Amino acid sequence: MKKDKTSEEFWRNLLVKNCPVCGGRGIISDELSAESIELCKCSRMVKQFVKMNDPVHGLHPKYHKWKMDNVFLSRETLKSLKKYLNHIRGELPKIGDKNPFRNLIIKGGQNAGKSSVAAIVYKDLMMREYKISIFRFSEIVTLSRMFMSNTQGFNDRIDLYDLLKYEDFIIIEDVDCRGHSGNANFERLGYALLDDIFSYRANHPKKATIITTDSSNIITSETMGSAFYYSICKSNVEDNEVFVIDVKN
Repeated sequence: MKKDKTSEEFWRNLLVKNCPVCGGRGIISDELSAESIELCKCSRMVKQFVKMNDPVHGLHPKYHKWKMDNVFLSRETLKSLKKYLNHIRGELPKIGDKNPFRNLIIKGGQNAGKSSVAAIVYKDLMMREYKISIFRFSEIVTLSRMFMSNTQGFNDRIDLYDLLKYEDFIIIEDVDCRGHSGNANFERLGYALLDDIFSYRANHPKKATIITTDSSNIITSETMGSAFYYSICKSNVEDNEVFVIDVKN
């Protein structure tokens, strides 16, 4: 029988059944207080792993193979990646530098390894039980156009809209600068929804946005819309700058 990694039952059998902490019960309790019962981490991770294997808002199956020790990235890229992960883990030398909710731009040429870097960040965040989803930029533009022209179509995708607003972290792959295309006015209409989503995220400090983009793209407030641009390129950290990983192989 084929293993269904999007099934909760699959992960319960794997994670909960043999958990040494809760003994397979999925919950832990304080012996001194019968009312103090909470889910064991194994149970919480079930939902995380289901989500991680769901292509709707998780990683493409091929992304799961990428780890820090098996990707072909330059020393400089790995150094930047580790520094960003240290923000997430709170392992920076200065107390004031600790801020897991720091926006990130991953840029590089074609096939340089941007998606593999995004996958490593995604999995690290997942293991720390942050709420995180990953999207293609084209998916968000499509949703935005539905919002502008097809109310029923948009309502069918309202769950995606909510994820974009409320997740702790979102990763948006393949962001481009199509606002400079020949149909600039029409294209910018499509970003009305993006402005709504990212103006919300920009005003809530415990939200972070991560994007991947080709090095040749010029991302500005004019091409992407001001709320979208500033929510990514302004972070609530001391130096007020987005963190950038320039992927070079």
